[in-house]
Amino acid sequence: AVLNDSYNLAKAGLSSIENVIKILLALENETSSVVFGSIATVLSSLHVVTEQISETCHQEFIKLGKRIVLSALNKCGWDSKITDQHTEKLYRSTCIALLDSFASDDMNIFNEAKRRFDLHFTDNTILPSDYKTTVYKILLKSGGIDEYEAILKTFNETEDNSIRKYAMSSLGATKNTDLKLRTLDWAIKSGDVKLQDFFYPIGSVTGDINGGELAWKYFQDNFDYIKDKVSKANSSLMDAAIMFTCSRFCTEDKVNEITAFFEANPLPKSERRISQLLETMKASATFVERTRASNLEAMLKSL
Repeated sequence: AVLNDSYNLAKAGLSSIENVIKILLALENETSSVVFGSIATVLSSLHVVTEQISETCHQEFIKLGKRIVLSALNKCGWDSKITDQHTEKLYRSTCIALLDSFASDDMNIFNEAKRRFDLHFTDNTILPSDYKTTVYKILLKSGGIDEYEAILKTFNETEDNSIRKYAMSSLGATKNTDLKLRTLDWAIKSGDVKLQDFFYPIGSVTGDINGGELAWKYFQDNFDYIKDKVSKANSSLMDAAIMFTCSRFCTEDKVNEITAFFEANPLPKSERRISQLLETMKASATFVERTRASNLEAMLKSL
């Protein structure tokens, strides 16, 4: 409650972001799944916010997140134990879900993810479903074309959509721009991805700021194609495509850019969803600017 309140107060401009960092540091060795769930929420939110501040600020924040997440992983490990209660399982899954954001560049983490990926084809217990997507993303972020093709193969070799969704939700995590574009083409133009699922790969591409910019440009350049693609489907599909494309943005410039685009290219059935998106972005943009003016970057450097 203290961490949640501190973060909400900082977002509202009633407290400083530095106080949030102090509380995160005080909770660094926390083993409660409930508390760690709040830690995960704040880490994930600030991961997006610090991207907007500067590369230096973002990298310093990732160092802090990595420290907290790896400390937690050392306590819970990758594998479940017979004695685990629900809370221990939740703590582990919450911790591992953060690895692709904060520790994908750690060689020990990459090697363990690769080991589990290679083995899970013959032993599915080695890679539980609750962190399969995370392991895929770790391989994609630190790997290359071989890892991309291996994960795409998991999609192509099954008709089970629940299994295919792991690949759809992760392929765009690659740092290679050409592979990100390939993922967008695959999702929207190949015909391999079902209409009701095409926004999942889009969301995987927008997992970082560069991917967000790429997906937004792709959406604009291919707007007529996408509009025609979903024209006979429920309007919620276009809503999802817009949300998965734009939800990472949190600056005033992007609010104005997205507003101008949809004024020039109206979508009457999606007006309400676009309006909600823009209001959320405006609130986030205010928080970003307040954080930019804070001493967060200097504080992170001093840790």
